[in-house]
Amino acid sequence: MAEHVTLLPGMTHDPRAKPARYMDGRGHSRVVLRTISDLDGRSVAAKRASALKDAIISDLTGGGTVDDLSAIKRQLVESVAIMSVVCEDIQSRYLSGDPAADLKQLTVLLNARRRDCQLLGLDRVARDVTGNLELYLSQPNGGR
Repeated sequence: MAEHVTLLPGMTHDPRAKPARYMDGRGHSRVVLRTISDLDGRSVAAKRASALKDAIISDLTGGGTVDDLSAIKRQLVESVAIMSVVCEDIQSRYLSGDPAADLKQLTVLLNARRRDCQLLGLDRVARDVTGNLELYLSQPNGGR
């Protein structure tokens, strides 16, 4: 049975492809693992995922930065952003009449994304705008 893979525009898939390998100093073959940070980020999909990742981080931190999140939450944010981009691609293909749009894969991804979103929390965190009264009063004209 042939493996079905939904690809983003410009992607190719070779089911026979093996992971990249290199020889370490002791003559052992090792697998080279790639990460998202290895990509140059110029594709439309990468830009969209990056924008979503930034928006999710802002929602979770009340306008803070990725450093305000735990390591596992950073991984969940990246996964949610990437799954969202893939879901958007499948949805747009379906709506444009593409018969190759895989609705089963979409359903699986939507459910996985929902579970990851629940782990992150679905509510936006309010930014602290209370300020410091002493600092405010110490400014010329009472901070006005």
